[in-house]
Amino acid sequence: MAMTIVLSLSVKAATLESEMSQVTLFVEGMMKSRGGVTWLSWPLSVVAALSELPGIKSEERVEMILDRDAFTIAYDATLTTLDDMYTVILDLGYSPQLASENVSGGDASTPSGEVPQPIAEALIQARSEGKLLLIDFFAQWCIACKALDEQTLNSEEVQSALAGYVFVKVDTDQFPESAMYYEVVGMPTLLILGANGNEKFRSIGSISAADLSEKLEVLNSQ
Repeated sequence: MAMTIVLSLSVKAATLESEMSQVTLFVEGMMKSRGGVTWLSWPLSVVAALSELPGIKSEERVEMILDRDAFTIAYDATLTTLDDMYTVILDLGYSPQLASENVSGGDASTPSGEVPQPIAEALIQARSEGKLLLIDFFAQWCIACKALDEQTLNSEEVQSALAGYVFVKVDTDQFPESAMYYEVVGMPTLLILGANGNEKFRSIGSISAADLSEKLEVLNSQ
């Protein structure tokens, strides 16, 4: 019987070069240990199979992040699609699953339980100042997170729109309980919360400066 491994797609195309995009696949239980020896056979087989796709072509473009149970893949989106990657993985006997869409909008229910730090403190500040809260969930090892910082969050239009927000960055390795509380399935994830902690907007992966600044301004005007 084929083992079923759930792949969580966390990042849609984040432009690396003129024609290169990036995707990170989180894989439950990628690293196995047998008799004290780390077993790499199946993740290596995935790397080899993916590297045969025309938009990837090289194993150097498929990076295994072993301590995070993840792959980061650089690919040409004009030659290879996410469906192509899914097909390759399915053919190996594993079951890929898209964890979340890229962007959601509208109010969502507030998670139950005590809000973890550092978000709890940021929410108190947002309430006292009458502002919305923007949270950037990131990881130091996440290439797409660095791209989001450089191309979107640090842009003049987003920085201007952030004047009406309290902004907090949350390192998911340092504060894993915060990521679990808000059901963060991949990085980068941007989350906008209202004064009562209700979710108003979520973006997973890349988002342009124009799109984010527009969303920030619309929500702040409501």
